[in-house]
Amino acid sequence: MIIPEFPEELQNGTIFMNETIFPALDIRVKPGSYSDKKLLGMSWTFVDYTAGQLLIQLNFENPLVVSSL
Repeated sequence: MIIPEFPEELQNGTIFMNETIFPALDIRVKPGSYSDKKLLGMSWTFVDYTAGQLLIQLNFENPLVVSSL
């Protein structure tokens, strides 16, 4: 994989496909069966990008209600 010249475009960029604009990278939280979807708001920040890894920081609005299971 080639490291892009401006990897921050993964966070801010868009792509145009089938006459629709999409984010270049779309990260979503999949709620569990007991999750309150209103409490799962989050954003993410690009941290680092290498040929073998993409490192992002997830910033949850209510981190105490998020489980990694």
